[in-house]
Amino acid sequence: FVLEPPVSISPLAKPHRSKPGVTERFELFIAAREHANSFSELTDPVEQRKRLEAQVVDHKKAVEAAAAAAAEENGGTAES
Repeated sequence: FVLEPPVSISPLAKPHRSKPGVTERFELFIAAREHANSFSELTDPVEQRKRLEAQVVDHKKAVEAAAAAAAEENGGTAES
């Protein structure tokens, strides 16, 4: 089981009632395959938008960091 993942990777799950920073969510994995995914649904559209926009920003930063690392590995030139 994966229990109570962080809010940052669970944008549609409600925050945990008594544990800050994590969500009311669990996933069941058997032999490296997901068999169940359950969560209390976040119904606040403002909070959903905020979380999804934060994920977009984080993703863009990760892509830029990966491109910079690839450019450094290739002698300063990025390949498309």
